Amino acid sequence: MTLYIDSKLNFTDNNVVSTLGSWHPSLPLLALGSYNQEKGGFVTIFHENGLALEGCEWPILLSNQVTAMAWHPTRKLLVVGWDGGELYIWLEYSWARLEAPHNAALTTVAFSLGGGRLLAADAAGSLSGWQSASGAPLTSFHHQLGDVITHVTFCPVRPTGETSIRGLARAAVAGDENALDALAAWRPRTTARMREGSQPDNHSCYAAQDNGAILYIDHAGSCSEVLNAPGNIIFMGMISNVYLLMAWENGGALSLTRFITSDDGNITTDTHVRMAARNGQAIVLTGNYCVAVITGDNLIRVWDSENGDNDVLPNENDEVVAGDIFTSISYCNLSDTLCCGTSQGNLYFWRRDHRNRWKLISSTSIKGTVKEVSWGSEGLMNPLLHVNCITSVFILREQPVCWGYTPNVWMVQKSAYEIAITNKMELTSSIKTQITVRAFAFKDQYVALGDGKEVQLYIKSGAVASAIRVAAEASAWHLVWRAGSASTTHALHAATILETAEQTEQAIALYQKAGKPHMALKLALGCGDTSAMLAAVESLGERVEPSLARKLAAHLRRAEHHSHAAALLATAGEYEEALDIVEQSSAPLTEELAERLAAPAGTVGRDALLRRLADVLGARGLYHHAAKRLASTGDKAGAMRWLMRSGDADRIATFAAATRDRAAQLMAADYLRRHADWRTRADLTRHILHFYTRAKAHGKLAAFYAECAKMEVDEFGNFEKALEALKEATRCLSKTSDPETGSQIMALQEQSTLVKKYLDLKKLLESGETNAGVASGQQLLRALSGRPGLITEEKVLKLLVELAPSHPDNPTFEKQLQKLTQQPQEDAQSVDSTDHSIEEVI
Repeated sequence: MTLYIDSKLNFTDNNVVSTLGSWHPSLPLLALGSYNQEKGGFVTIFHENGLALEGCEWPILLSNQVTAMAWHPTRKLLVVGWDGGELYIWLEYSWARLEAPHNAALTTVAFSLGGGRLLAADAAGSLSGWQSASGAPLTSFHHQLGDVITHVTFCPVRPTGETSIRGLARAAVAGDENALDALAAWRPRTTARMREGSQPDNHSCYAAQDNGAILYIDHAGSCSEVLNAPGNIIFMGMISNVYLLMAWENGGALSLTRFITSDDGNITTDTHVRMAARNGQAIVLTGNYCVAVITGDNLIRVWDSENGDNDVLPNENDEVVAGDIFTSISYCNLSDTLCCGTSQGNLYFWRRDHRNRWKLISSTSIKGTVKEVSWGSEGLMNPLLHVNCITSVFILREQPVCWGYTPNVWMVQKSAYEIAITNKMELTSSIKTQITVRAFAFKDQYVALGDGKEVQLYIKSGAVASAIRVAAEASAWHLVWRAGSASTTHALHAATILETAEQTEQAIALYQKAGKPHMALKLALGCGDTSAMLAAVESLGERVEPSLARKLAAHLRRAEHHSHAAALLATAGEYEEALDIVEQSSAPLTEELAERLAAPAGTVGRDALLRRLADVLGARGLYHHAAKRLASTGDKAGAMRWLMRSGDADRIATFAAATRDRAAQLMAADYLRRHADWRTRADLTRHILHFYTRAKAHGKLAAFYAECAKMEVDEFGNFEKALEALKEATRCLSKTSDPETGSQIMALQEQSTLVKKYLDLKKLLESGETNAGVASGQQLLRALSGRPGLITEEKVLKLLVELAPSHPDNPTFEKQLQKLTQQPQEDAQSVDSTDHSIEEVI
């Protein structure tokens, strides 16, 4: 038998109201969104022991409250949405605000199962998608949908082989011809089976709106409506990686429908049930195919969507408080435990027996009305329960019931604070205490009660060996682990005790702490604990022996931990096979893994391996890393091609400046000239000139100088600088041996002459020599008639109208200018192409 022991969470402020909480999926961290009348909205992160995380000072928004929260599946990254549209992240003891396109209260934030995609939706119908594989999330897309998204469920990676045959069969029966074809071509696999629960990430998801519409959002962020439910959707979740379960209220009843999902997001009705429900807001999945629903004040209905069976809780013999109302429900997949909280602060725990029947295993009570219960720390094999009573919050943990007996008396723990005593005359009494009882002992007429602090005093006094001995004698393995964790020196001794007692997970953790990762790895491999293997592998880094690395990689690959398997194979020198794994899976390709996959100098076939790695990196969008790998092979031009795909002008310029490769410098200059904003960045202009000069591309350098001349005239009106640029272009062309440069040089010289005449005209008019200036201007107009170039008739006429206002011919100039400006302007020829001649450029 077991009991659930509660620990109240302590806030630094008084009169705190907690609105919502969220457990980290793989770490014992609980985030709580709270509100204080004086402080406003804030977030607190708690350890499993109920103590607040130090060094985590969240921003306080005085007039706003927390409305949505989500943890990243594996990283210490928490995303929090507020009712003012603010979106903050906490990442490794620091916080920052995301520049999110939201101005209304965030209704939903959710990570994909692998953590690569983050979705955020607000009360104004705005939806944003973020890339969240590493670092702070980056915006990927944004939609203004109009209707509010209330639920988001991410899709797992589509199953293959035997795991999907049932879904194919049902879809075929429902009339899906594609499923029928796939079913006809299916053959059973004879190799190793896929391990469920170890799947790569999938960025696609389903989203429910408050108007009943169900949207499918694919990996690119495109939205399409796949269903319009006839009611208010109150729940949505995935069952067995294949089915989408939805619940909606309509006409005072609750409808539960299971849909078959397809690769393109379409859904087909599979099975359906309708039940009366006065309180259908609390729904939770319970195992592979079951769902539990609070359908009445004190009634829970468990529906098996696979065979249609129904169970009703509480059972007839379950002792529950009369008149109590169920308010919330949560299911722990690890321990197969269903917990339900009530309005009077009671908590009931059911667990399935060997006949698949739900049995009440425990009950306890806390102070307050239970608003929310949620299980956490399942990934650490240590399920904890978070209970929110609005003004107080608790963490509960399961522990064995303490008991003992002698020929004259026997005792058993009834609750966290009470021990029942019965003697041989069957007289009963009880001991009530203020401490949480976690250990128990008695002799003659004396009773000793302990709260596990068995052992804390030894630890505090430095007698860790004694603490381990006492805890081991009492078979209190969690205290052995606690004592061993207190000292690196004694961790190895505690680990060996726990390994002998078959407390594998805790033994592995202590071997790691003792600096014996090989022993931790050996134990993890022996018991098949994939999570422990991953932890040990990460601590070992590149120190894994090649033979052990291959053995571990095979296990991790079967468990679909592809990134770790690839890293291990690379450590063993099996770069080809490691790259095969990365190419054939959607495993995240981190910078650390990319470094592991890079074959070192001296490796046979290193250049080919690095080229292949560059292709893999480039295909994943990691263009900078792809360029780095090609550069290390000496292929500077190839590296430049990847950098150009990244669109990072600064990196392109930096790389080209550091290399002597003519082709790479020429490519960089062409890219910066066509796609970079060199007209507003003088440093990029200098880079382009420098690269063309070093590449001895005199023709392209001349064309660029001509572009600069045109820019100086059109954008800045600086004819002096334009004249200098034209002269530089002429000097560049004179260095080429191209037979066509003669006509180009003449064109440049002609343009230089016209610019100089324009400058002379401007000087005459500005000095007051109006008649001479007008005569010179009329002469220049005749020379420009019908000829394109830097100096146009319009520019000359504007100069005459502006600087010779009193001249008798001024009205004529104004009419000519008006006529020119009213003529339709021909589209200017693009100068982006480096194949244009100099005449075309200017």
